[in-house]
Amino acid sequence: MQIPTTEQVATRLEQYARTIAPAVALVLAAVVHTYWLGYRLGRWLHSTNDLLAQRWPTRPATSTPEPLAEIIAETKTVVLVEDVHSLRAQGLTQRAIAERLGVSRTTVRRRLAAAM
Repeated sequence: MQIPTTEQVATRLEQYARTIAPAVALVLAAVVHTYWLGYRLGRWLHSTNDLLAQRWPTRPATSTPEPLAEIIAETKTVVLVEDVHSLRAQGLTQRAIAERLGVSRTTVRRRLAAAM
């Protein structure tokens, strides 16, 4: 087996570099252009999305529709911690407090635990 000389190795490396250099340059250019195109496309999509959101909002002006908001306001029961504790101090059970205030026993239990 013959060991190549330094000049032979250098010649082979130069040939290899000449052969592969255009391919490396092409791949590098493709990567850079793909990144740039992706960046520009992303910017365009965001600006288009913002423009469309201004012209055609997808959400209504109010968070809940008006008839639904009225129903919620009528049926909404606000149970204060003080109310629950005052009834508990009178000796009522959690079930009795829930029946009197018109809420669930879970709500009563949560309000009692909130003050502890």
